[in-house]
Amino acid sequence: LLDYTRDKKKERAGANCELEVDECRSRPCQNGATCRDAPAAFSCSCPPGFRGALCQTDVDECASGPCLHGAHCADRPGGYSCNCTGTGFMGLHCEIFIPPCWSQPCYNNATCEDSADGYTCHCWPGKPQVLL
Repeated sequence: LLDYTRDKKKERAGANCELEVDECRSRPCQNGATCRDAPAAFSCSCPPGFRGALCQTDVDECASGPCLHGAHCADRPGGYSCNCTGTGFMGLHCEIFIPPCWSQPCYNNATCEDSADGYTCHCWPGKPQVLL
C-alpha cells in the first residue's frame, strides 16, 4: 500500500473550537483507499494499482511489459490482463507453453505425440499417418 498525507489548515468545530474535525468523514480517498485521520490532516493508503494523494491515479501496469511471448496487455483500473490468443501460451502472463497435442488435432481416435517442432498423429491400422 502506498501512503500519501495531505495537510489542511486546522479545522475545529464546537462553540469554542474545541473539537477536531475528522477529515476522513467526507471520504476524500478514492478507489477503495483507506483514509487515516490525523490532527489537521489525513492520509490515504492506496490499494495496489493506484497512486496519488487521494489515490486518484490509475497505474499503467502494462508499461512494465508483464505479458510474455507477444501477448496483448489490457490495462484496467487497478490491474491488467494478458490476452494470450494466438501465442501458443497460456497463464496469467502467457508463460505456460501449450503443447500442440493439447488442442487434440488428430482425427479418428489417433494418438497425438508432441515433438520439438510440432506433433505427430499415430493412426490406427488402415489409416495414413500424417506428420505436422
